[in-house]
Amino acid sequence: MINIQQNIPLAPLTTFQIGGNAKYMTRVASTDDILEAIRWARNAGEEFILLATGSNVLVPDEGLDALVIQIVEGELSFERSVLSADAGCNLLNLIYEAGKRGLGRWEKIAGIPGTIGGAARG
Repeated sequence: MINIQQNIPLAPLTTFQIGGNAKYMTRVASTDDILEAIRWARNAGEEFILLATGSNVLVPDEGLDALVIQIVEGELSFERSVLSADAGCNLLNLIYEAGKRGLGRWEKIAGIPGTIGGAARG
């Protein structure tokens, strides 16, 4: 069950520490929660915006007139050399775990702050 909050400051959730409030906000950790949040936004006639760790994100001073869906946490697992990772998985943790298994070449993206979902999107 998701928890929708109102008028939540977004600046503390970004690396640049600037910007206004979210009209609505919820934190999600699973695919089911993300889908529930999107359904809530659609049923309420609200736009929605996905956010993870807020690295390299600029929020306008007037805030966001939308539901901000913050993806938190994130699991990762390996089955041999196949990686499964949630969008909210910390990128540096993923690189470290891959390295421990001898699965290199992730080092090139080690300087990207945030999550695997943000890195893939960027």
